[in-house]
Amino acid sequence: ILSGVPQRARRFGVTISAVAGYEPVTVTTEVVAFATVDLDITLPATSYTLRVESDGDGSGGVTSTPVGIDCNIEGAVEEGTCSASFTEGDQVTLTANPAGDSAFSGWSGGGCSGTGTCTVTMDQAHAVTATFTSTTTPVISGAVRTSDGTGISGVTVTFSNNGGTATTNGSGAYSRTVPNGWSGTATPSRSGYTFDPESRSYTN
Repeated sequence: ILSGVPQRARRFGVTISAVAGYEPVTVTTEVVAFATVDLDITLPATSYTLRVESDGDGSGGVTSTPVGIDCNIEGAVEEGTCSASFTEGDQVTLTANPAGDSAFSGWSGGGCSGTGTCTVTMDQAHAVTATFTSTTTPVISGAVRTSDGTGISGVTVTFSNNGGTATTNGSGAYSRTVPNGWSGTATPSRSGYTFDPESRSYTN
């Protein structure tokens, strides 16, 4: 704590000589001198929080410059250090690093878009969403058989939601590549046959 302390008071006496008809008079006064102290006070810098959120079915990581964020993302679930505080006015650059089976689809929030780096000006708290998309091509396979285990050939298996169709081979097996993120049902059909169950559901 810094404070200004006044210097010692000083007394000065002044004598007024006799004036006709009056006695001599001595007048005493005090002069107090003060020292001036300059205070240099530094206030704490304002800081704001930057948070990385995720979307999509892929995986990857997001890091920041300056350091602070090191966020791992797996199927829209965040792990690691996904939020950090930065000083007001900082320019924070976020970089996305997709995993080998994923692609980075882009940013949203914090004034960012596109698939390059994302630079956020820390003028308030910000949340930025990073979207990673899986590049793995899903394949659905199986077999259609009689109750005694004999494969049925020539069965058409229809996949809903634009999943296409597949036809069973001599052993009753089928395989179909469906769009990434596909969910739906696979329904077998062949003239003269009924199937139990009538269809099977798949969820991404």
